[in-house]
Amino acid sequence: MATINPHQSDPATGEVWELGYLAGWQDPEQDHMLPLALEFLEIYQAGDLAGRNDRRALPPVASPPSVQPPADSGPADDGSVAELAGEAVEHLIVHAIGEAAHFLFGVAGGLVSLVLTVVTIPGDVKLKPIEPDFQGLADQPGDTYLAACPRSDHPMVIDGATNGSYWVGHGHTTLAEADVERKSHGHAECFVARCSTADQTCGPVTAMQ
Repeated sequence: MATINPHQSDPATGEVWELGYLAGWQDPEQDHMLPLALEFLEIYQAGDLAGRNDRRALPPVASPPSVQPPADSGPADDGSVAELAGEAVEHLIVHAIGEAAHFLFGVAGGLVSLVLTVVTIPGDVKLKPIEPDFQGLADQPGDTYLAACPRSDHPMVIDGATNGSYWVGHGHTTLAEADVERKSHGHAECFVARCSTADQTCGPVTAMQ
């Protein structure tokens, strides 16, 4: 179960804790630091530690079931079995990044408001936060993925900079494409947001290998 943010009554410290949590979750074997006042740095580091511990505590992802040829297929194979096996391998498991997006992007109105500046969502769809322990298949119908960075120190002249000096990438139909943008952005706190019109949720996620 994801660690609950201990600073829920204070948006300022709650945001700092979530920044640390994101960095620790996504790269649990690396030390992270932000140029913060000592009191905030300690909160960031506490979030970083919580994110590391939550990520490490996740059970291993089960391997997809092996694909067996039909009983009457005979010795010949027209390639369909290999195609099915390839599809099984390609389906990534996506997991929510715990308690990591309640206070982020405050100047922009929150994560959902930021996402709506990039992604077009039908008017009858009301996105709600993703469950902290959500897990499911990636790249499903209705999914949109985009990289977003909640740090507020981005120069406004760079592509993707937003109100509040946050940063947001482009919308993608696959997690892998958005993750390429996340990695190229370079900040440990940058994450991929999954927005689903099917289950009407939006929140930070990561691919589980």
